[in-house]
Amino acid sequence: MGEVLIVDDDDAAREALRGMVEAAGYPAVAFGNPVGALARIAEHRPALILLDMMMPQVDGADFLARLVRLHEGGTIPVIVVSAMGYLMHGMPGGQVHAAGVREVLTKPVRYATLVDAVRRIIGPPD
Repeated sequence: MGEVLIVDDDDAAREALRGMVEAAGYPAVAFGNPVGALARIAEHRPALILLDMMMPQVDGADFLARLVRLHEGGTIPVIVVSAMGYLMHGMPGGQVHAAGVREVLTKPVRYATLVDAVRRIIGPPD
């Protein structure tokens, strides 16, 4: 199974998400910088992306647009984990679907809620 890639500029939130994902048995890698995360994705396709929407420089919507261009022909499933999940409503539905967004979870997210969503999308850990 591939890794779960976490993109969140907030150190505490990013580490909390990584801790939950790893505690559930999934390998995880976390990035505070969306540009660094995109570079990693270009080299190593993750099984799933957990994405915050409110980030400086490259926000979640811009990240999703770049992700679509990066992996044309094959989407990577994305779970948006954001206090600002409502920002997804400003994106055209086709763009959200093309970017692989499968679910939107509101921060602070509970362990059981996150793990349930991850399992539904990529299956149980190896």
